[in-house]
Amino acid sequence: MEKKNISKATLERLPQYLHYLENIEDKDAYISSRQIAESLGFVEIKVRKDIALVCDKGKPKKGFLVSDLIKDIGSYLGCDEIYNAVIVGPGKIGRAILGYQGFSRYGINILAAFTHHGNKTIDYPATKPILDLSEFNDFCSKNNVKIGIITVPVQYAQEICDMMVKQGIKAIWNFARINLVVPDDVIVRQEDLAAGISILVSQIKNK
Repeated sequence: MEKKNISKATLERLPQYLHYLENIEDKDAYISSRQIAESLGFVEIKVRKDIALVCDKGKPKKGFLVSDLIKDIGSYLGCDEIYNAVIVGPGKIGRAILGYQGFSRYGINILAAFTHHGNKTIDYPATKPILDLSEFNDFCSKNNVKIGIITVPVQYAQEICDMMVKQGIKAIWNFARINLVVPDDVIVRQEDLAAGISILVSQIKNK
């Protein structure tokens, strides 16, 4: 099926569909958009439209083969490809990301983290190396790194971003509370944990 451009909202729902489908025991069963919507608490018409953008193998009155949906959603999300990634700033957030094993399911291979102090001051049983920032450029060039994760203090974030862009990194996941300036061909995902929790609190108040 030809890939189509989809909205950010749809793109954020697709991993939830994938996770749900992967937990279905019988992968040869058929499932409808209504069943998915009811299980995840979504509006059925949204689920139907989302799935139609990534899979055209549904059958009338039967729905979609679970295995087909898993394959097609995973393919759209890039799970069938491997993208090498690095972290700069292995503080608490950076170390948590470095130690998380779930990224591999989505085609993300975090190779290493970088800091000004290398592994000399990091007391963390990491299974992946924590290297000095002076090794960053050479490491990225040798390992075809395409994704950069920034978890440094805000005053260093743009400098680190510029380093990543110069090394050909095309996607940046930014945890620093600053709007990064990047070329048009570089994607930035801004992650603001404080804003996220404030939205949650607001929803509790207005429930």
